[in-house]
Amino acid sequence: TTLNNDVNNLLTNTQIGTLFLDSRLTVRKFTPEITKLINVMEVDIGRPFSHLTFKCDYKNIYQEVSSVLETLVVKELEIQADDGEWYLLKIQPYRHADRSIHGVLLTLVQISALKKATETKLKSEEQYRLLFETMTQGVVYQDAEGKIIAVNPAAERILGPTREQMMGVTSMDPRWGTIKENGEDFPGAEHPAMIALKTGQPVENVIMGVFNPSLKRRVWIKVNAIPHFRPGADRPYQVY
Repeated sequence: TTLNNDVNNLLTNTQIGTLFLDSRLTVRKFTPEITKLINVMEVDIGRPFSHLTFKCDYKNIYQEVSSVLETLVVKELEIQADDGEWYLLKIQPYRHADRSIHGVLLTLVQISALKKATETKLKSEEQYRLLFETMTQGVVYQDAEGKIIAVNPAAERILGPTREQMMGVTSMDPRWGTIKENGEDFPGAEHPAMIALKTGQPVENVIMGVFNPSLKRRVWIKVNAIPHFRPGADRPYQVY
C-alpha cells in the first residue's frame, strides 16, 4: 500500500499525463495532466474508456487504443488540443511483471515548444532554399574532398554544365579549363575551394577564367570560398 501511494504521488506530481486502462479498456487510474486532452474525472473510474470525450478534433483515439490492445504495437500520435497546444500521446500495452497484458497505458507530454521550433526550422530552410534557387550569384557546395554536392541555377548559367553534370565533379577536373588573369593555367589544387578546405580559411576575390560549354567560350568569374565547420571540429566538412 505504501509503495502504491508513493507511485500515485509520483505520477500526480509529474508533468506527464497518464491514464491506465484495464484489459476491458475500463478507466482505472489517471493523473491530472491527462485531462488537458481527455475529459476524465474521478467519477469516471470504472467506466468504459469509450464513454469519454476528447478535447481535440482527432476522434479516433478510442480506435487507436483498441488497436494497441489487440496488436500490442505501441502507437505515438501528435495531436493538437482545442486550446491550440500540441501533445504527444503514446499508447502502449500495460504488462504485469510476468509479461502478461494487464491493459493499456496512455501517456501525454506537451510538445508545443518542440513543434514550434520544428516549424520555425522548416520555415527557415524553405526561405534558404528559395534564396538559394533564385539569387543571381552562382553558389556551389563542395564536400570535404572537393566534390560538388549542390549547385544553384545561377551557377548553372554561369559555368555552363547542368546541375546533374556537375554533381561529384571536383575543382581538379581539367574540363573546367580554368586560367589565371595573366593567361596561365589555373591548377585545380589552387582553386579557392580547395585552398579553403585545406587551410580552413576563407579565400576571397579570386579572378579566374572558366570554359562554359553552353556558350562555347571562356567566361571570367570572381570566386569567394567559405569553409563550413561542424561544432567542435577543426577541419571543414564542406565549402561553398
